[in-house]
Amino acid sequence: MSVALRSELDLCIDALWTAAAERRAIEPLSSTYPELTVEDAYAVQSAVVERRLAVGRVIRGRKVGLTSAAMQQALGVHEPDFGVLLDDMLVDDGDAIELDALLQPKVEGEIAFVLQDDLEGPGVTAYDALRATAGVLACIEVIDSRIADWRIGLVDTVADNASSALVVPAGKLVSPAGSTCACSGWPSTATASSSTRARVRRCSVIRRVASRGSRTSSHSSATVCAPAISCSRARCTRRWPSSPGMCSARSSTGSGR
Repeated sequence: MSVALRSELDLCIDALWTAAAERRAIEPLSSTYPELTVEDAYAVQSAVVERRLAVGRVIRGRKVGLTSAAMQQALGVHEPDFGVLLDDMLVDDGDAIELDALLQPKVEGEIAFVLQDDLEGPGVTAYDALRATAGVLACIEVIDSRIADWRIGLVDTVADNASSALVVPAGKLVSPAGSTCACSGWPSTATASSSTRARVRRCSVIRRVASRGSRTSSHSSATVCAPAISCSRARCTRRWPSSPGMCSARSSTGSGR
């Protein structure tokens, strides 16, 4: 933890909790408490999640944001950020979304991965992640910010659970063995087809999650949202308890939030 006082972290936790409950955006935490570090922000995020668990919510998975190079450059960071997805954040395909429950939502198209086997690192490879994937499906992510006017820095979005709100997975699960996608930047390989390289690339972020020492378990109904294509070369150095489910790829808008 940084020089930030415990009392200041408690104020951040209370502010984000109240902002979500009352649908009232707050000033950026990075402005109000400029001494906050990214580690402090993760501590705030974890505390807010613990409060939600205490009132009956259940963790269904994880999200990875800030996966595009453009977004990382904009915030001056070199790795994605991570958030937690809870049961009340999942919306069935076709269900209505109550906008009154959100503050300033945005929508992004994603690709979601569903795991069938556990992954536990370090040492997990992209091929291990591919073998552990039961299937992929289309996914819509609704992002939102409790920070006024989306004036966020890395500390703000991390503390605010990676600007997460809702996830809407499609109903059709497709085998990763038969899916393809563009994979610009993937090194050419004489022995692997382009579709195989693309599939492995999309699984890279799952591998990085598990390789950092966290366990990705298929026995939970949890959800993992992690943009996989542009994150494959990012440095994911933070530990976070991961549970399986869906791992969403970079948004079609390219923002990678």
